[in-house]
Amino acid sequence: MLLAKFLESSQVVQGKEVLELGCGTGVVGLSCGLLNAKKVLLTDLNYTLDNVRENVKLNHLEEIVDVFELDWMKETDSGRLKGVELVVAADVVWVEELVIPFVNTLKSIWELSRPEIFIAHQTRAIRTDALLFDRLQQAGFRWEKLDKSQMHPDFRTDRINIFQIVPASF
Repeated sequence: MLLAKFLESSQVVQGKEVLELGCGTGVVGLSCGLLNAKKVLLTDLNYTLDNVRENVKLNHLEEIVDVFELDWMKETDSGRLKGVELVVAADVVWVEELVIPFVNTLKSIWELSRPEIFIAHQTRAIRTDALLFDRLQQAGFRWEKLDKSQMHPDFRTDRINIFQIVPASF
């Protein structure tokens, strides 16, 4: 909810093609659809997608939302992801095993279309965080933690941060 409410108040979504990585139930991506995104791609592992498709229908977003599997452990399907202008991900890296595949997926998407990237992240393990930020740096990214004042006043917490991920050369 924290990331969805940030996107609502920032108006960064409007008119863009949005990709949500690790969408879970689709809350952030569905919010993007309701916030006038041009197109929304909701991705996760296959076992979650029936529920996501049902949530798309319940929100009457079938015209602009596409749901499909994107397994970070496999090569990224570049055809479906070309043209993405905004990537969002919420609480998707909580164990070390996910860090490298997640960062590799971000890098592949960045190389395709140079999107804006926002992730909501909760620290669960210092080692996992250290690995995440180290791998982001190795992949040519840097990150900017958003100030709490940029978040919706009813959806702020010290436990979760929103980071904008940008190329290190910018």
